[in-house]
Amino acid sequence: MLIRRGQRKLGTSLIELMVAMALLGGLTALAASLIRHGSNYLRTTTAQLDLQKDALLALNWMLRDLSEASPVAIHTNSWGSPHVPPQPPVAGPPRGVVFASPRDANGQVSYGGTSIQWNSRICYFLDIPSGGKLYRVVKTHPPEPLPRLIDPTTEDTSNFQSDLSNLPHRILAQNLSYLDVQRQAAGIEINLEAANSDRSFTVYVSTLVHPKN
Repeated sequence: MLIRRGQRKLGTSLIELMVAMALLGGLTALAASLIRHGSNYLRTTTAQLDLQKDALLALNWMLRDLSEASPVAIHTNSWGSPHVPPQPPVAGPPRGVVFASPRDANGQVSYGGTSIQWNSRICYFLDIPSGGKLYRVVKTHPPEPLPRLIDPTTEDTSNFQSDLSNLPHRILAQNLSYLDVQRQAAGIEINLEAANSDRSFTVYVSTLVHPKN
């Protein structure tokens, strides 16, 4: 009689143990799924934020520099067509813009008397084959006795690309898939896109700059 009661008690404990193990297994699987999805979400969100950061950083640099330019001293190498992904084939000079800048080699605006001294040319160009890198390249010139507006139309973006190792430059962004700078009646239009490798996520920004010098 006592043995049978002990056996019943032991049987109940085994069932409870099996139920507990099943619940524990389910909770473990659920936790693993949540961790996996959480990791994927974190990676995706981080990649998206990096693209947004690169696109906005590049746009802010271009806005600052182009706003200080002269509207008659800007040369663009553009696709000349609306932004329709994927980007048009790359041929000829890299897409970008060259313009006269009032900033000298030290990044300071200089004057000749009361007029702005145009001491440099700034070039932005997009190198898609190298990973969608956006370059900012600067060519400085010795200041002249009289202020004279530099004509940037004698050099397109390919001149700056070919002489990159000899010029001050920096990479402002990577993973850019589109850059188009066009002259409009109201100002200079900048269109820029960043995208990951499979284009599952893209950031597209566009703005209008009004050169003030």
